[in-house]
Amino acid sequence: MRLFQSLACACLFLFPAFALAAGNYGEPAPDFPPGVFSDGGHYNLSDFQGKLLVVFFFESECPKCKDLVPEWNKIVAHYKDKPIKFLAVGPHNTLAEVKAYVSETKLAMPVFADNLNIMEAMYGQNISLQNVRQFRIVGPDGKVVGYEMSTAAIDKALEGISWKYKDQGYDPRLNGIIDALEWNQYGPAMNALRPVRKNQSKELAESAEKLYQAVKTEGQGWKDQADKIVVDQPVEAFDLYSKVANLFAGDDLAKSVADPLKTLRTNKAVTDELAARDQYSQLYRAVPRASLQQREQVAGFCAIIQTQYAGTPTAEKAKALEDAIALSVVQGK
Repeated sequence: MRLFQSLACACLFLFPAFALAAGNYGEPAPDFPPGVFSDGGHYNLSDFQGKLLVVFFFESECPKCKDLVPEWNKIVAHYKDKPIKFLAVGPHNTLAEVKAYVSETKLAMPVFADNLNIMEAMYGQNISLQNVRQFRIVGPDGKVVGYEMSTAAIDKALEGISWKYKDQGYDPRLNGIIDALEWNQYGPAMNALRPVRKNQSKELAESAEKLYQAVKTEGQGWKDQADKIVVDQPVEAFDLYSKVANLFAGDDLAKSVADPLKTLRTNKAVTDELAARDQYSQLYRAVPRASLQQREQVAGFCAIIQTQYAGTPTAEKAKALEDAIALSVVQGK
């Protein structure tokens, strides 16, 4: 844990009062903090924008929870081809422990190893043998729309949610790319799509071009939005312009954002945010290896980010992380 040992750490018990988005009905769902999943994936709420997400918190020591896994797996299987994903959270569990749980129970969803109880605290939960499981259904706008993992609750939440690209008549050989696009994995999808537009199969190439143009229409929308907010929200505009530039490299659309990107790269709000992100990214390596006794060091690092890059979106993320750690300590976790 050299990252934290080299930093001055704020005392956890001297933190000011904190307020967390507890993920109650109608509230924004807190995003996953730095950490790892049992399948090696990295997920953010933005991956599920426009779709449905079910988050399942469980007590790994509860025998009844283990017995119910087959029933939950049936629900997951029932929605296999629907615009919904299921992710679990194992509070106070390490990566090795959640992997062992999945191996033993065959739980059919990736599990976040919440080893420092951060995700648990962000959702205002205190998972234990007295509160063995909780569910949150997160809607397409990132807000909590339900508390039950039942077909009735999920069917209601799914009303009005549809695929963007699936079932639109594209060549079946593009299904893998389309699936990535549906879950907002635009980078890998576009990297795979670009060469297919020149495939020797005329039918496949034409279908790939049609898909490319559909995504490009989305990209034009991102550029238009960035143009509107570039003065008042330079960081958000920078992210949108960068997305366009990266996904449509070599295209006229990408060339059209070159000048505003060049200007924004010297904007102080943007440079501060990028520097804060670089600092925050270190937590993705450090948090999974941290022990409960090192939470104060993690929180201290978050406090440093807030001081150095006050007012940036990432400083706000660091504050939420610090607050969650404080709450987990208050709860006696």
